[in-house]
Amino acid sequence: MSKRECADAESAAKHLKELLSDTDILKEICTIRKGQRIATVNKQIEAYGFKAVDDNNRLQTGQLWLLTGRNGDAIKALNAGQSLDIRSEIEYDVGVMYGSISGKKVNCPYRKLRESYEELTFYEVDTDGYLERVFGSISDCDGIVRIMYEMSREYMAEALIAYKTGAEYWDFNRSGMDKRSYYRILDMPDILKK
Repeated sequence: MSKRECADAESAAKHLKELLSDTDILKEICTIRKGQRIATVNKQIEAYGFKAVDDNNRLQTGQLWLLTGRNGDAIKALNAGQSLDIRSEIEYDVGVMYGSISGKKVNCPYRKLRESYEELTFYEVDTDGYLERVFGSISDCDGIVRIMYEMSREYMAEALIAYKTGAEYWDFNRSGMDKRSYYRILDMPDILKK
């Protein structure tokens, strides 16, 4: 999270540790270990029960992922993202890590991460569960408020989890909702302390 504010290292580590212990919020999609072949990682991705992209497109609701890196007992958040199709996004990122895909420029140095960490793990984040954990029961709304919540929750959750875990390589889209959400989060000092 260079060039931007993020949670201090101690509170970021604490928040990440709490998330990792909550299996209702984070579900492991795949773990990449040193020396592991891409085929093994792709089998893990294939076995994960992703939400249907058709449903995401129809409802215009995405999914959120978090990438962590581990060396020994030390673990840190590296990146986060949301998409209507997180499976394709993660498959792409894994391909970049293994050098089987190139071309599109990405902010996160995935190939270096694979060399630098004993384990890299992609998690799916339960967006509603995560937002409820931080803000309380905000998803219990209806009408236009419900529609607005459903349209913005992934962006708010992405910016919030990146901020609160200190995700090192996360960056917001220059004009996107994640950028707007990030700056709103900075205006909520009480939330940042939780």
